[in-house]
Amino acid sequence: MKKSARGFTLIEMIVVLTITGLLFAVGLARYQAFNQRQVLTQAAAELKNNLRLAQEKALAGDKPAGFCAASSLKGYRLIFTTVTAYQIRAICSDDSFQTIKTYPLPANMAGVSDSKILFKVLGQGTDATNTSVTFPLIYNGQTKNVVVTNTGKIE
Repeated sequence: MKKSARGFTLIEMIVVLTITGLLFAVGLARYQAFNQRQVLTQAAAELKNNLRLAQEKALAGDKPAGFCAASSLKGYRLIFTTVTAYQIRAICSDDSFQTIKTYPLPANMAGVSDSKILFKVLGQGTDATNTSVTFPLIYNGQTKNVVVTNTGKIE
């Protein structure tokens, strides 16, 4: 009796499926790590843009309507009110403030709740006592820092 050799054996099929499964698992893990880096990078870019917004409003001396009537505008502050959100606030010389906007961080991301900086009006710099203020963003064990120098440079 002659046996014809058509198709694949069970062992060959198991080997191919195992290799395919391993390649898929490695690819999925790399994609998830890439996605996490992108979320962190995007949040840092948005934080930089919002810092620039506060800086531009301070440079222009843009006072919100009906605010600081009895005093002058001191500047604009970006402050982390919680670990999951930050605000841009207009600050008067009597230290009263008006919240311009609140920005939430993406899910599972945290900032440092006591991070803050004041951009003084008309190019007077910042209130940073050291050479810079660092705003760390933490997402799934990865950290990205946004730095503002005392001269107002945002890095």
